[in-house]
Amino acid sequence: MTGIVRRRAEWTTDLARVNTGMGLVVLALMLLANSPLLDFRKISVNSQLNRVESGEIELKDFDFWYAKNQLARPGYLALEEIKQEIGDSDPELLRMVNNPVNKTRGRGVRSAEEMWAAMVYRPEPFDVPQSLKSFIDSSYAVAYSGDPVMFKVDLDDDGQSEYLLLLVTEYGIGYSQFYYLADKGWLAGDLHYARSIYGNGVARDAIRNGEIVLIDRRFKHLKIGDVLLQPVEN
Repeated sequence: MTGIVRRRAEWTTDLARVNTGMGLVVLALMLLANSPLLDFRKISVNSQLNRVESGEIELKDFDFWYAKNQLARPGYLALEEIKQEIGDSDPELLRMVNNPVNKTRGRGVRSAEEMWAAMVYRPEPFDVPQSLKSFIDSSYAVAYSGDPVMFKVDLDDDGQSEYLLLLVTEYGIGYSQFYYLADKGWLAGDLHYARSIYGNGVARDAIRNGEIVLIDRRFKHLKIGDVLLQPVEN
């Protein structure tokens, strides 16, 4: 305050210099904050991609959930690029990109041995063919959190059982696949379910303890030439 009284004639000039200087500092910070050099979201994405390219981690270990939900546009662009590179070569990896799980929730990544040790079998205990175990172990199932539950059911009335693997958490179903034996070995198919089952542990309780019922399709599939039409009830 004393300086203002003594130099009141020069004060406005000094104040203008200070304001100009502060304005330049703020402008510089704003430019840097929006510069690619300091875009921490892009830095985070590039860091993960570099680890994949260097072989430090495999692509399946990329944190797709974090990129999709926390890294805004840089994360979105990275995932789109990854999906283009995958194409049709790895449907299960593509599924992980499109429907990522939060690896910080639940039990997290575990070994195949831990998953099989925790497995609940329904409708009653049964032995899983070793060839199927090996097939599942080579998939991304172990990378998902949740309580593992396996069902043995004949889904197509051909006298041969199919196997369903679900990984359920308090939030719903984190992983769902069914496995069937073909001429060239085991194959995996998707299981679709209503999103309304999420929350409040409803899915977990139903899958572990609920009654198992096979329901015939109301509308059959229709094949016209090489075109297959599959009616879906609303």
